[in-house]
Amino acid sequence: THNIRANCLCPGSVNTEFARHAIGTPPQQGSSGQRVVAPMGRQAAPSELASVLSFLLSKDASYVTGTTMMVDGGYTAI
Repeated sequence: THNIRANCLCPGSVNTEFARHAIGTPPQQGSSGQRVVAPMGRQAAPSELASVLSFLLSKDASYVTGTTMMVDGGYTAI
């Protein structure tokens, strides 16, 4: 084996300057003016995605491969 791990990080809505500029609405609203529907009731902070990515890259996740990590505030659960 080559000890290669392949995982996927799937973020939901992320509160970034680019997103705020592109959407032109407050972070709690989407581009159509609808409220963010994720059960967490807010957008993710970039640091929250970085934490999950850091875990996937760490030795703590050495046996994790072929998985998709949904980091979307529970959106896919509804």
